[in-house]
Amino acid sequence: MTDLAPLHRRLRSALDVSSLLLLGALASACTTTQEKKPASDGDPDYPLPPCDTVAWCGSGPVLEALRAGAEVKVGPDFEGCPRLLDSRKDVDPKLFVGQEPLPGKTHKYDTERYGSLDTEATKLKRAMGDATTCCYEWSLDCPGGRPLIIDGRPWLANLRPGHGWSAALPEAPPAPPLPEHVRERIADAWLRDALSEHASIASFARARKELEAIAAPDELLRLCGDAAEDEVEHARLCFALAERFGGRRLEPTALPVVMPRGGGALAVARDTFVEGCVGETIAAACARRAAGMATDPVVQAVLERIAHDETEHAALAWRTIAWITKREGSRVLAAIVELAREHYPRPTAVSAADPDAALLLAYGRLDARSLAETHALAWRDLIEPLLADLGATTPVGPRTRQTLPS
Repeated sequence: MTDLAPLHRRLRSALDVSSLLLLGALASACTTTQEKKPASDGDPDYPLPPCDTVAWCGSGPVLEALRAGAEVKVGPDFEGCPRLLDSRKDVDPKLFVGQEPLPGKTHKYDTERYGSLDTEATKLKRAMGDATTCCYEWSLDCPGGRPLIIDGRPWLANLRPGHGWSAALPEAPPAPPLPEHVRERIADAWLRDALSEHASIASFARARKELEAIAAPDELLRLCGDAAEDEVEHARLCFALAERFGGRRLEPTALPVVMPRGGGALAVARDTFVEGCVGETIAAACARRAAGMATDPVVQAVLERIAHDETEHAALAWRTIAWITKREGSRVLAAIVELAREHYPRPTAVSAADPDAALLLAYGRLDARSLAETHALAWRDLIEPLLADLGATTPVGPRTRQTLPS
């Protein structure tokens, strides 16, 4: 198991924002602007959803009970269907009689909080004469850099044939023969990471504009720009590894242009916590574990680079949170703790041992069980302690916080 104490020490050091407090001038938040909706321009021969998804369909009172609250920006209903459902609302089990349970109740992985309407599947239901059923996709956690969240869900580009996003990898001894299904799993995993890292470029660009709008210190703006450049190289390296194992030359399509979300310092703090403090901290922990266990020299070198950079990106997020908390007061920390309680990973059944786990790990890929373990440890040993260092007086999860060595 990865020792997370060094990572914790680096992130904890980022909470010292005394220098930032001397730099930044205070200013009022900017006027709220709206994001542009993403356009799908991918090659239909190479579809890839935004992270892994689980499908679910339901109808009637269940949908109304799960409808996302007003604090989440959503569009109008479609064919009588809410655009977003909130999986963590308390719903009377009797409402599910005759319907499928939510994916998180039966799937071996935990799902994201929000289910997004699948309009095509819903249209198919209508074409078949079903006037009430609505279908949704529940996105699963996917490692990688800072996610690009649009309307409550992580977005990735589509794929098209091309080689423009593949970096030159150092020469290395040829990989030993692998079972074809393992090789495909490794290639697909690196391809998904490539798209996640690619999405992080746009996420950091938006984050920089949002920080600029609340008069953040120049140092935070500069670090956001540096992080976006890091993500470019991460994406190129991951696309190259996907090509190395999969043999296909693929590149991403353009991502949607996203505008600053507005909402002032509190909104920036909340978004930074979810996308940076949680997303980047978990990504850093996963990359560190994979780098420490990989045996392929090329993969190991790439993961060490990514682990270092993701650690710095996580440190940037925690430093941003600390600066906003110092400037705006206790209401920011209270809002973040509430968010942490909402996003804290729920207990799920331990997935069965993966027969390919050792081979996957040799080439830098964590199996489902290892990912779940690292995800849980990142919350327990990193995110919760760092919230306590910020001043949170109560643990956000069901377990007692473990104190790491200094």
